[in-house]
Amino acid sequence: MIEGVFNRGFKVTERALDIRMARQQLLSSAVANIDTPGFRALDVDFGESLRRMMEHEDAVAAEGAARPGRESIIPGEELQEPSLKVVGVDGLFIGPDSNSANLEMLMGRIQENSTLYKVAAEMMAAKFRKLQTLLDGVSR
Repeated sequence: MIEGVFNRGFKVTERALDIRMARQQLLSSAVANIDTPGFRALDVDFGESLRRMMEHEDAVAAEGAARPGRESIIPGEELQEPSLKVVGVDGLFIGPDSNSANLEMLMGRIQENSTLYKVAAEMMAAKFRKLQTLLDGVSR
């Protein structure tokens, strides 16, 4: 039953939360630099970043399966954690100060990202409620 709680979907949700948090920080930085001359707004490509992270998770799992019984991977052999795919924000007007930040567009992206973070967090909370129900049943 516990396998049903901590399955691949759990890891996907965990990574989605990580990416959403990093994206929120990057978008917030763009808002903070709204008046900085020459500033170029950046964003995180969520889909590509999640794909990279899940490929990494799969590779780590395959590495562990290929080496049963080994306590740890030899130093230097660790699979490198992938970086997020950061992209420039398309479609922005470049102002006279060469700043590409657009407050309305950035705030829209922040709101969208925040909502999707809350959805992923609720999915994670549901997994933990399922685990709590399981543990309550076992302890009786």
